[in-house]
Amino acid sequence: MNVVGGGIFVVVVVVVVVVAVVVVVAVVVVVAVVVVVVVVVVVVVVVVLVLVLVLVLVLVLVLVVVLVVVLVVIVIVIVLSLCLRVAPALMLCSCLLYTSPSPRDRG
Repeated sequence: MNVVGGGIFVVVVVVVVVVAVVVVVAVVVVVAVVVVVVVVVVVVVVVVLVLVLVLVLVLVLVLVVVLVVVLVVIVIVIVLSLCLRVAPALMLCSCLLYTSPSPRDRG
């Protein structure tokens, strides 16, 4: 091999090595970008799921509060209904007791 042929061979080897390094760096960069995108997507999905879970818990809490309020209103209505039914009977008994003849009036 002569000097010119050897020099061209060295240049070709250097060019091949440089191209190989550039390709490896490009692949590493692409892989790193893909990993970052995947991590960002996973984080966004987890955040969205946590927000949905919090929203569901808040809705369940609101539903429980509304149910408790409705039950309290039902109990109040039942108690008032019973009081309205019992009150006239009590008033009638007290009126009968008040108007019944006393021993003085019998005589």
